[in-house]
Amino acid sequence: MVSRKNGLFSVRSAYRLGLQPSLDLLSEGQSSAEPGGDRGIWNLVWKAKVPQKLRVFAWKAATSTLAVRSGLHHRMPKIDPTCIICGLEVEDGHHALIRCTLARALREEMRKIWTLPPESAFQINSKEWLLHLLSTSSPSIRAKIIFLLWRSWHLRNNIVHGDGKASVVASASFIANYLESFSSVNLARLDPKGKAAAPCEHQLPEGSVRLSNWTAPTEGQLKANVDAGWDVSTKKAGIGVIIRDHLGQVVECEWKFISRCASAEEAEVLACLQGLKSLIRLQAPYGILESDCLRTVKILECKVKDTSSCWSLYAEGHELLNLYQSISICKVDRASNGLAHGLAQLGKKGDSGSVRGSVPPPLAGLAENDCNWVDEPLVA
Repeated sequence: MVSRKNGLFSVRSAYRLGLQPSLDLLSEGQSSAEPGGDRGIWNLVWKAKVPQKLRVFAWKAATSTLAVRSGLHHRMPKIDPTCIICGLEVEDGHHALIRCTLARALREEMRKIWTLPPESAFQINSKEWLLHLLSTSSPSIRAKIIFLLWRSWHLRNNIVHGDGKASVVASASFIANYLESFSSVNLARLDPKGKAAAPCEHQLPEGSVRLSNWTAPTEGQLKANVDAGWDVSTKKAGIGVIIRDHLGQVVECEWKFISRCASAEEAEVLACLQGLKSLIRLQAPYGILESDCLRTVKILECKVKDTSSCWSLYAEGHELLNLYQSISICKVDRASNGLAHGLAQLGKKGDSGSVRGSVPPPLAGLAENDCNWVDEPLVA
C-alpha cells in the first residue's frame, strides 16, 4: 500500500512512487534541480562570468539536451545519427562541441588568442565531461571555455541549418571581442546595491535649434539608436545601430542580417543588445540607448523578470545594464529613429557591415537631413 506520512493512501503518493525512478535518474547528474542532490557543482555554470544565454547553453550541453543527431535518431530512428559535417562518427554533444573537425579548427584558432586547457583535457569523454572540464579550470578559463563551446555550436548550426558562410577565423575574432566587451562591464564601479543613478538628459547643444526629430545627447555622452526589421514569412530579420555624439556626428553605425529569428520582439531585443555592446566597447563616460519598441524598453528599463520566449535575451540585457550603470535606455518615436530603421532594412535584405564616421551610401541623404544644427539663440 502507498501511503503518506500520516498513514493514509492518496493518489498523489501513488503518483510520486511511480515517478521515483525518474527522479533517481535525475539525481545521477542529468539535471541541476535533482531532489536531494548536490547542486553546488552547477554553480560552475550558473555563476560563470558569461552572458545569461551562454549559461543556458552550457546547462543544455552539460545535461545532454542539445539537439544533436544522436538525440534525434533516438526519437526518430530513420534519421542518420552520423555527424553531417565530418561524417566520422555519431554526433553526440561531446562530438559536436569537441571532437568534430569544425570544433577542433575553432579551438586551434582560439589558442592563437587565448590560453586554454591542454587538448587532453578536452578529450575526456564521460557523462559529465563539461562539468569536469569546468571544475578543473580557473574562473577566467571557465568563461573562455563556455564562450568557445557556444561559438562551436553556432558554427555547427550555421552549416546544418543556415547558409554555411560563418568562418572559423571570423568566429575567433568575434568571441574574443565579445568576451573582452562583456568583461569590461565588470570594471564599472557600482554602489553596494548596484542601483546608482544613471543620467538620462536629452538636451540640445547650447545656442542651437533642433530642426530634425532626432535629439542629441549632452556633451560627453554618446547616443545609440537601434531598430529591427522582421519578415514573418521567412523568419529573417535585420538590426541596425547608429551611434552619434552631442554634435550629431556619426561615431559608427552597423547593420546585421539574422537568418533565423523567431519573432519581431526577438529582433528588437537583439538590436538593443547590439547597441549596448557597442556603447560598452566605445567606453563612453555615459551612454543613451534609444529604441522605438515600447515593450522591449519597458522590460529592460524596469528590469522586470520576463517569461516570454525572449527571457534569456532580456536577462542578458538586464545583466549588462546592471553592470554598466552609466548607460540608460529610453523609448523614442519612430520618426526620430529613421537612420536606425534604414540600417535595419539593409540588414533585413541580407547584408551585414559597419562603418565608422559615416553611414552607408544609400542612407547618406537621410543622414544629412536627420541632424542639422543652427547656431542662433533659442526663441522663447
